[in-house]
Amino acid sequence: MTVNSEDSLDEYRTSIVKKKEQLMDMVKAFQKPSEEEPDQFKRVVSKTFRKYAIIMEDIFHNLEMFAILNFGLRDQNEMLKNIVNQLAELRQNPKMQLDIQETFEKYNELYSKQMESFRRHQADLEKL
Repeated sequence: MTVNSEDSLDEYRTSIVKKKEQLMDMVKAFQKPSEEEPDQFKRVVSKTFRKYAIIMEDIFHNLEMFAILNFGLRDQNEMLKNIVNQLAELRQNPKMQLDIQETFEKYNELYSKQMESFRRHQADLEKL
C-alpha cells in the first residue's frame, strides 16, 4: 500500500470504529430498559432501538471489511499495472501502452473521487 492509501484506510477505519463504539454504547444503554422497564411501550421502544443499533453495528463492520478489500484491490491493480508494463509486447506497442495508461488513469480518477466524497461526507458528519 502507498502511504496515501494507508492513511486513507486508517482514516476510514477510525471513522467506522468510532461509529461502532457509539452504537455499542447505545446497545448497552438500552439493555436494562429493554428488560426491566415497567412501561411496556418504553420497554418495546428500548428493545427496538437496541436491535437496530446491533444491526447498524454489524453493517459498519461489513463496511469496514469492504473498505479493506477495496484498498487491497487498488494495490493489486497497481502491481498488475507494473507487471503488464514489463511485457515485451507492450513495450513494442505504443497504442497498447496508451490504452492501458488511459484505463489506469480513469481508475485512479474514480478512486480519487470516491476518497474525496468520503472526506466530504466525514466532514459533514463531524459538524453534527
